[in-house]
Amino acid sequence: MKSLNDFDCILLIDDDPVINYISNRFLRKTGYGGELLHFECSVGGFEYVNAVVKHLKPEPCSILVFLDLNMPVMNGWDFLEKFEGLPAETKEVFRIVILSSSVLASDINRAKDDRNVCGYVVKPLSIFELGKVEAYLERLKF
Repeated sequence: MKSLNDFDCILLIDDDPVINYISNRFLRKTGYGGELLHFECSVGGFEYVNAVVKHLKPEPCSILVFLDLNMPVMNGWDFLEKFEGLPAETKEVFRIVILSSSVLASDINRAKDDRNVCGYVVKPLSIFELGKVEAYLERLKF
């Protein structure tokens, strides 16, 4: 099974500072030792993605993104639409998991249909949800 420590960086993109705090603490307590960044605005998160794109290191890096769906200004779906426009070699760096409070079948199915989304978990992050993330990554052979 894949581990979060296989990622150089984890991005938390959620407009709720409490969820970001809880997720950050949870990921650290589970042993994640890499870079952990959070953005309370998906616009800022996407700007970071673009910055990474412009400064990719010669050696491969891998970034896991936990993306909320319901955010002001640019929601998670808008983020994914913009992400789709990036070059393929850039998108290979990122693995996106939806982290949402939504349990609507329409949201879950839409995420499944998006080729840039590798999983969907429900807030807050927990051992159970983390197990689902690792299973998603294992299926991708990340």
